Amino acid sequence: MDRSPFSTPPWGVWTDGEDEEAIECRRGEDEDDPWRHLESVESAETQAFVAAQNARSRRLLDRHPWRQRLAQTVDRCLTFRRVSCPRLQQNGCYYWLHTGDREARDVIVRSRQVDEHFGGDPGEGGAELLLDPAWASEQTSIYAYSFSPSGKLCCVVLQEAGSDWLSLRTIDASTGKRVEKSDPTWSKFTFGVSWISEEAYLYKRAVEVVGAREMGVPDPAFGLFLHRVGSDPELDVNVLPFGSLFTNKPLVCESLPSRPGQHRWLFVDMYKSTNPESETFLVELKSDEADEVKDNLSRSRRWLSKGFTGLTTYIGTLCDRHLFISTDTSHERGRVVSYSDEAIGAAPVDGLVPMDELVGESSDVIQSAHLAGRSKVLIIVYMRDACSALAFFDAQTGRRLADVTTDVLPESAAISEVSARPDSDDFYLKVETLISPPYVVVGRVVECEMTLARLLAADEEDQKLVCRREFYQSHDGVRVPLFICHAKDLRLEDGMRRPTLLHAYGGYSVSLQPFFDPFFVTFMRELGGVFAMACIRGGGEYGRAWHEAALGAYRTVAFDDFVSAARHLQETLTEPSLTASYGISNGGLLVSACMVRQPDAFGAVISEVGVHDLLRFHRFTLGRLWMGEFGNPDDARDREYLVKLSPLHNVQAGERYPHVLFTTADHDTRVVPSHSLKMLAELQSKPHGRSGRVLGRIYENAGHEGGSFRPLGRVADSTDTCLCLRRH
Repeated sequence: MDRSPFSTPPWGVWTDGEDEEAIECRRGEDEDDPWRHLESVESAETQAFVAAQNARSRRLLDRHPWRQRLAQTVDRCLTFRRVSCPRLQQNGCYYWLHTGDREARDVIVRSRQVDEHFGGDPGEGGAELLLDPAWASEQTSIYAYSFSPSGKLCCVVLQEAGSDWLSLRTIDASTGKRVEKSDPTWSKFTFGVSWISEEAYLYKRAVEVVGAREMGVPDPAFGLFLHRVGSDPELDVNVLPFGSLFTNKPLVCESLPSRPGQHRWLFVDMYKSTNPESETFLVELKSDEADEVKDNLSRSRRWLSKGFTGLTTYIGTLCDRHLFISTDTSHERGRVVSYSDEAIGAAPVDGLVPMDELVGESSDVIQSAHLAGRSKVLIIVYMRDACSALAFFDAQTGRRLADVTTDVLPESAAISEVSARPDSDDFYLKVETLISPPYVVVGRVVECEMTLARLLAADEEDQKLVCRREFYQSHDGVRVPLFICHAKDLRLEDGMRRPTLLHAYGGYSVSLQPFFDPFFVTFMRELGGVFAMACIRGGGEYGRAWHEAALGAYRTVAFDDFVSAARHLQETLTEPSLTASYGISNGGLLVSACMVRQPDAFGAVISEVGVHDLLRFHRFTLGRLWMGEFGNPDDARDREYLVKLSPLHNVQAGERYPHVLFTTADHDTRVVPSHSLKMLAELQSKPHGRSGRVLGRIYENAGHEGGSFRPLGRVADSTDTCLCLRRH
């Protein structure tokens, strides 16, 4: 009986008969860390190792007869118009990111007629092209952008070759022309600058820039710097040194438009690790002079939260009330609270400001909240079993107005972006699914009544795949969400065992919700496979407790959840030899850890930009911030369990491991390449039983985030990954 669309398991044999050739790499004398020399990315020895890995994988993958076919499918999956939500500015124009069918990067476009021009190519008769980053280099992309209060200026955050190191450029929001001779640089994780006036903004920057971009050293200290438009960035003032902490994007709390005499507050959140725990405070902004801002930030704080017990996120300002999402140990799924100008002003300096609860905690997790419409409506995006749900409230009383159930928001979908303003009745939502490209929905608020409509029509290709959400029981009986996707004409009830690709993340309180990836779609369309995504513990799908269940020494809970998902699928749909696992970053750690713990559960493993060395992660770039997630390798108690969790330190000689593909990127300054290089060397050096092939791909001019390959550059990346599944 033919048990799958393949005459042989898709990753069970290699058809070319080639033997696994050795890649020479010197083994160091330190038995606990024999591959430490591979941490020096620029050394001749490491470069030779990288070249050998790429040469082997290219030799095997480039000549595969399916390469052209798979590349064409990936290309078709990427050939759609990518657009962000339109954002209305005070100058009356809407701005959004646009990438055409065949374009290589996002550009910023503008229009006053969003309903007419949205989605169309910029040019004559359509939206106006404001900024194309291609003028800088082929590797330059837009990371974020922020407008001045009047909307006349725009500061664009630029990313080079996928690196987390960023530069800033201020342009005229009407012409796109540069307004400064020199640009601030040495910024990192700047998700848009914070304009505090028409002439000045705040941004994050390394305090000492000497050697800051070297991968083999920890990142330097950072601070919050004030830049005055037109001045030399070398003269920017560090108004808030972070020390060992870090911050998100500070926000100015004021109504639109500003009223004379109104208080203006700067909201700042501080983090000690990547855990979703912050201390937050407000300071009054009376001017944009650096000395005064610096003095206020150090001497005039009014605290909204202390003790790193939860997360506080700014929503917006309604008259003299400032709204926030607040989570803590008592309200871990979120609630909406407000603070009045009067209460803030009456609070003692360095004291806590009393709050009023507007919307209490529910059984669903609050993802985000937004003020919209002159009717003063509060839009709340909830997460319900890893999917998004939408609800509307009266922003003045907290009364629930309506929930939204509509065809433009499928059941297995996520809302990944919202654009709304309290002085506009229109708002926009970006909707993501696992089986079709994302799209934008326009909503309108009319006297507290809401309507939703899709801006662009769906493509017929979007209807050829199906997705459903179900639940499985993990090893300890906990119920875990699982998405299962496949071609519509694939009948799963026929009892045949199908090739299955299982994906998960399980860390940092990151909620794994539906999102579109051409790799997944190509696997379903061309390889006849079933794609599954498990929302395991360690993420944030059900709030703080879901995250903390797999924190530190309890990381094995996430590993066991993932293997339980594989076993659940293997009961009815597939079998171990037909099951491939796929993970990115922390998900790369997940799949490699599960491979060394239970190698018989999978036939193939794909780990992209993964964390594999849990004993030295804290010694590179901002890895020290991960200690809240994993523990401190320099602490003897933490090291005792970390050495048992670390994939690199648990590869066993003689074990029969699945086929493996490890990828990394030469500009990955977040999870440095040495994690993958050391794991490759360890696997390839150990004498194994009858194991699968171990391949490595190190991409050039690319960084940690998938967006650094985007969009057309991902054709080769996704094709390589699909070919490995086809060959294995």
